[in-house]
Amino acid sequence: MKNIFYLIAFFLTLSHFCQAQIRLNEGVTSVLVYGKALGDTDETIEGSKYIDSEFKYFSVNGSETKYLIRYNALQDLMEHKSENNTILLLNKDATKIVHNQEIVFELITENNLSQYHQILVDTNDIKLTKVQKVNINKARPAKNSYEESVPAHYKRIKDQYFVYFQGVLHPFDGKQNSLIKIFPTKINAIKLFYSKNKVDLTEKGILLLKNLFDNF
Repeated sequence: MKNIFYLIAFFLTLSHFCQAQIRLNEGVTSVLVYGKALGDTDETIEGSKYIDSEFKYFSVNGSETKYLIRYNALQDLMEHKSENNTILLLNKDATKIVHNQEIVFELITENNLSQYHQILVDTNDIKLTKVQKVNINKARPAKNSYEESVPAHYKRIKDQYFVYFQGVLHPFDGKQNSLIKIFPTKINAIKLFYSKNKVDLTEKGILLLKNLFDNF
């Protein structure tokens, strides 16, 4: 009986060791993966659940090593392609994911809801962020012979923008009044800024907002 017990203990230890090795070799050393991703495509659904389906090299939580990662905008998950081309899901201990300092994703938690935000501006403890989302529109059968059926398809919804300041996420539409609500003590600076600049949430407008936040 003792021998059976030791044998079971040995195999459990070996199994744990193998899993750890798999995680070390295939996943991110400081962030555990929690399972394989689903297939890249569902042939019954048209379109894509990715804003950008290409895997890019990202550092994770400040790691020196870069890992092939892409963002799954349907499920709000980060997918990692391992050396053997297995697609793994990162758990949400992966809080900051950076590609060449150009693309930054950060996991922001508010009211017990954690979501990946793309960081567009990060200065003076102010972050301008963007949330990207893809939904599935269900298939719609034709109601009569004159109509065509509509297959199920992925649909990108309108990006949402936020200002993250002092631990609070504020919805932001790019307009003056929206910014004044977030920074009521900066009303004069904001009005002057908008009187001199045409601001929208394009790349140019975001650069202008960064210049404003730099001086807050």
